[in-house]
Amino acid sequence: MGDWEVFGFSALVVSLIVAGVKRNSIVNFIQDFKDVSSLAKALVGIKVAGRKNRTILHSLLEGASRYPDRPFLLYQDEKYTYADAEAESNRIARWVKTNSDLVQEETVAVLMRNEPAFIWVWLGFAKLGVGTSLLNHNLKAESLMHCIRVSNARFLIMSRAFIDIAKELLPELQQLGIKVWVLGSAFNGTVIPDGMVAMETSQMTGNPLPPDQLAPITHSTIASLIFTSGTTGLPKAVKVPHKTPIKAYHAWTLSGGLKPTDVLYVSLPLYHSSGLLNGVLSCLSSGCTVALAPKFSASRFWDDMRKHKATAFLYIGELCRYLLAQPEKPDDGKYPSPVRLAYGNGLGADIWERFQKRFNIERVVEWYTATEASGGFINTDGKVGSVGRYSWLAEKLAGNCVVVECDFATAQPVRGPDGKCKPVPRGETGLMLFKLDNFNKFLGYRGPSQQTQNKLVHDVKKTGDLFFNSGDLMMVDVDGYVYFKDRLGDTFRWKGENVSTTEVSNVMSRLSSIMECNVYGVEVPGCEGRAGMAAIVLHDGDSLDPKHFFDHAINHLPDYACPKFIRVMTEMDITNTFKHKKKQLVSQGFNLEMISDDLYVVDKVKGSYVQINPSIMESIQRQSYKL
Repeated sequence: MGDWEVFGFSALVVSLIVAGVKRNSIVNFIQDFKDVSSLAKALVGIKVAGRKNRTILHSLLEGASRYPDRPFLLYQDEKYTYADAEAESNRIARWVKTNSDLVQEETVAVLMRNEPAFIWVWLGFAKLGVGTSLLNHNLKAESLMHCIRVSNARFLIMSRAFIDIAKELLPELQQLGIKVWVLGSAFNGTVIPDGMVAMETSQMTGNPLPPDQLAPITHSTIASLIFTSGTTGLPKAVKVPHKTPIKAYHAWTLSGGLKPTDVLYVSLPLYHSSGLLNGVLSCLSSGCTVALAPKFSASRFWDDMRKHKATAFLYIGELCRYLLAQPEKPDDGKYPSPVRLAYGNGLGADIWERFQKRFNIERVVEWYTATEASGGFINTDGKVGSVGRYSWLAEKLAGNCVVVECDFATAQPVRGPDGKCKPVPRGETGLMLFKLDNFNKFLGYRGPSQQTQNKLVHDVKKTGDLFFNSGDLMMVDVDGYVYFKDRLGDTFRWKGENVSTTEVSNVMSRLSSIMECNVYGVEVPGCEGRAGMAAIVLHDGDSLDPKHFFDHAINHLPDYACPKFIRVMTEMDITNTFKHKKKQLVSQGFNLEMISDDLYVVDKVKGSYVQINPSIMESIQRQSYKL
């Protein structure tokens, strides 16, 4: 019996004594044994990497040395080996050292689409100990500037595609002292506007940098800022240390891991943690190949998978639903290489088995975490609808999370007479909290300290302990399976993106006709997540101009954040602290039978909003209306 089996068996015996076999079935204890053994191995791997200060950069260097000609990145018709990845990232680092005074622990802002250069930029700056603030390239105007300001960067690095956007922002960028570098901009006849600098990396050597020019990276060094809507307002910049990609790689190992022969298809944006951490960087750690798509396309997805002979892919729940909505084809589920693994989060239980069967996917691995969360779950046994397990054994040995009663209005835990949080029984839904300690850390957000403090919960189980507030409603059943139920706070999820209701409300409130704007998400038949709805109160004497409302939204917000529905109200229901109430609005949705207010829905063909009538309502219910 190996060390891990000994550990697992010992832990199992302890659990049987502590919890008592009556509290669980033998079958579940066997699963507990497997889960805890795998988890222990992963945790030891992370700790060993931390002691040795081993990061993704070591994996890149080893790959370039041990298997330099192995494909690392496939992008459209381009192919890059591990040696290419090392050389390209070295060119980035050398150019930066030659042309700037950037020092370790600074941050640069990055505005790029899914493309090879995105990866070279991330790796190149990491070698210098400089963090990359990964900007959502769908953002516009003030929303984009908000993220740039929060980044506290002196340089903005972008690809040629964003020159026009940067030109509009250039006066404000210059006022903030931010210089703009345009990557590869001297090629293809691109003209560089005044005030921007061409980042000519092709002229630099790809040889490794001298040791004295490489930064001393540790697991606590900030690798990136990744923006998330969170649950308390405008997008926040999560501090992502170099430990996080290592944790992401070891999370894969819990499900068997990626093999060197695997090709992982990544169509999710690299400015999100899923695409970057679980995708590209986990492939780098595993020594396998990543096939990167410029963006997700439901119509091209499986053709791309076949083209690159992909054996695995990343998903979000909405992605799977879009793929299922495509017309069936004779080659559905037929591939040159078997698709052995789909890895992601948010796959609805209602489509899980249908999706897996139609597209002939050997295994689905569902997981749950957040970019800034200190913990998470992973479904290793394929339980439909579950995000993983939190067994009696894990609870007794680790106790690293707890589901507690919460106030739905404030998204905060409810306290008992002793001042501690009130855990909910298994089988009931509550707010998920993750324990914070020396191993499981939350570095917080860049920006006002209150943003970080809002995510911390003190004295949860006992005086002095500290937990991270996930902002998510979850349920652990009697067998230990964990289920995601809903998201609290000021965000909802639509088309794979977290939408900040505060940000959307702020943008729409700039219309002079709007006195109050309350934004929330509503459920739509057949759609994953929630569609944005704006309840508005107009100034006296003003009326809604649907076309103007549409133009304002589309010009200042990414499409996924634009309200899909409008509700025109005479007055807004507020709390005694003058906050907008949302619960009743959310429950009423756009139900004509429950609402006497005028209701509108977006009409993308007309480029406007149209009033909802019974015919339109019927098409929405039939899932034939395009939002």
